[in-house]
Amino acid sequence: METDRRHSNGLGYIHGGFIMSFIDMAMFAFIFRQLENSAAVTLSCATDFLSAGIVGKPIEASGEILKETGKMLFVRGLVKQEGVNVASFTGTMRKIPRVPRPQGDGAASRPQSNQVD
Repeated sequence: METDRRHSNGLGYIHGGFIMSFIDMAMFAFIFRQLENSAAVTLSCATDFLSAGIVGKPIEASGEILKETGKMLFVRGLVKQEGVNVASFTGTMRKIPRVPRPQGDGAASRPQSNQVD
């Protein structure tokens, strides 16, 4: 992904929050083929920052699925920039039933139950 000034922090490096958002999107790219007719949500994402990201240079993520159960996927990966490890991450994703996209204003409604099974 290309980076530019709007992705920077107060020190002029790539903002950690931007990298974490990029990681969340990358994790879904890793699990896309496992979902078939379901969707998924991120339950957890742990990030370790290893080096400063330089604004103006692209970042890329690579990763793998460590384990898949009936409802869960466990992933790990790296964010790199020009061969330098910028961040490592692990994540847990939960498969959920795919529901139709919201109509109108685009706002989704809260599921009926707060219980995680």
